[in-house]
Amino acid sequence: MKQHGLTLCLIILVCILLVSSQVLLKLALQRAAVHSTGFLLLLTALPRLWTFWLAFASMAAAVALWVAVLREAPLSVVYPMISLSYVLMIPVARVFLKEAVTVTGVAGAVIIVLGVTVLSRAM
Repeated sequence: MKQHGLTLCLIILVCILLVSSQVLLKLALQRAAVHSTGFLLLLTALPRLWTFWLAFASMAAAVALWVAVLREAPLSVVYPMISLSYVLMIPVARVFLKEAVTVTGVAGAVIIVLGVTVLSRAM
């Protein structure tokens, strides 16, 4: 049981890292777009931004922790739990990117949480 608790904590940490990497990447793209007009110019501008590298590091850490999760639990059980990152993204995108929160998005998040709750019982 103790091992399952650690696995769930790692999954939550993976979700947090995935969300942070995507928000940081979006912020890097927004900043790079200000200085670049074409796609190739955008790609050359990204490596100059600290938010891009922090996004990259966050994604790499998420992958490393995901490997630890996969060693301990069945993929068919833990993979759907990564959808919690969508649930977490709603408030994070609202705060950091000023994106709208919709009723549909919240309803979808509730369904995801219910599904993950059911699946977590399988662990």
